[in-house]
Amino acid sequence: MFLIFEMKNFYLLLYFFIGLWSFNSLAQTPRDIEKIVNASNLEELRKIEEEEEIRFQKNKAEAYRVAQLRGIDTIVELPNGGIRELIGIDGEQLLFFETDNIDGAASTRANQLHFNTSLGLNLEGENLIVHVWDSGIANINHIEYGDENHFSRYIQGNPNSSSSPHSAHVTGSIMARGLTPEAKGTAPKSAVKGFNWNFDINEGAAEVANGMLISNHSYGFDISSIPTWYFGSYIARSRAWDNIQYNAPYFLMVNSAGNDGTSTENDSPLNPNFPQYDKLSGRKTGKNGIVVANAAEVYTTSNGDFISATINNSSSQGPTNDYRIKPDITALGTDIFSTRHLISNYYTASGTSMASPMVAGSFLLLQELAKEETGFFIKASTLKGLALHTADQVEVPGPNAIYGWGIMNAKRAAETLINNGTNSIVEELTLNEGESYSFEVVSNGLEKLQVSISWTDPAGEVNSNIINDTPYRS
Repeated sequence: MFLIFEMKNFYLLLYFFIGLWSFNSLAQTPRDIEKIVNASNLEELRKIEEEEEIRFQKNKAEAYRVAQLRGIDTIVELPNGGIRELIGIDGEQLLFFETDNIDGAASTRANQLHFNTSLGLNLEGENLIVHVWDSGIANINHIEYGDENHFSRYIQGNPNSSSSPHSAHVTGSIMARGLTPEAKGTAPKSAVKGFNWNFDINEGAAEVANGMLISNHSYGFDISSIPTWYFGSYIARSRAWDNIQYNAPYFLMVNSAGNDGTSTENDSPLNPNFPQYDKLSGRKTGKNGIVVANAAEVYTTSNGDFISATINNSSSQGPTNDYRIKPDITALGTDIFSTRHLISNYYTASGTSMASPMVAGSFLLLQELAKEETGFFIKASTLKGLALHTADQVEVPGPNAIYGWGIMNAKRAAETLINNGTNSIVEELTLNEGESYSFEVVSNGLEKLQVSISWTDPAGEVNSNIINDTPYRS
């Protein structure tokens, strides 16, 4: 669990973990992986992997049978270049995944962690991996994915999957070297391991058992294909990902919020007085991951100080049915220039699909910094809480169902880690049942005192076909 006190030029961050967790030098070494694996519940993760693979195969086979009877295409290329694919069935309702894009690093301030900035850092994600699930895989031979010796840093998790321009764009937003400067990724020396989205849950369980730190998921349900009760609901897919993260305490999944901000598909919103809200579904309603909204514009100074931002109206709003704040955070995802699936091609795209990898890459750099500062990585709860606490608030004080906690500010998060022990305190502690932890904080009564608490929660009980099932049952 994560607690932050903040005053001007002063942050106090304390993390209380209810019996969960424990990543060292800048690269993720075999010894690091061993420590992460030892901190994970491998028995439970293997169980999730096996059960989800069987469940998914049976469900998708039934979905394809029904689609064939109804004469419905199982995969469609969308006019905006995205993909819509049949993923399963719930009752009589066919369910489709679709990519979250519509017809940068500076926005999250990740560039302030690169070489030759005021922070004096040189963090680019070298020897660290972001895992990406998407509509397909990227081209291993794209010129932006090579290292200085032209060896590819891209790993095909599903080598037999088809290549996808959407996956390539997301991948480039994380790891592109910047041979074309406008395409430089947030973590330009990192690696990406890419997978097709079909077996995302069981593959995710397998990858965390091998030390996965960060994953990116820039896709979600086509909301025209889901039943009304899915909106805002904690469903089996939400629970499965929460269960993985609970049993793998260093793993943080990053999700795009979706591009249904102006949609009227939800005819029974959680609050009828605010019909523009309540657009999230699937794993995006989970408790332990992070959901990213799409800013149309983010203005900062050359040294990373926040000026202003506006939301893209297409960005999907929360909250969840139990009124947890979702989305969690916002990054620029509009008119992002990145790689295409051909060897040396690029294109510009917009959507929460483009905002999400900006955050995922920024998180990887913060993990790189944490290891440099302390000798090991921080836990996912710590990372998530740190990002939310140091985000730049937009328009109205406090978190909301449009921006979440605000615009990602990797520079401020990095400063908090760097100043640990002087102007900030960052601690990860275990608080067992019945125990308490207390300390004194002195405030001058004039400047802001800010407190944040973050933790990784056990998976909850799923909703069973009830529209706006508000009471949360843990």
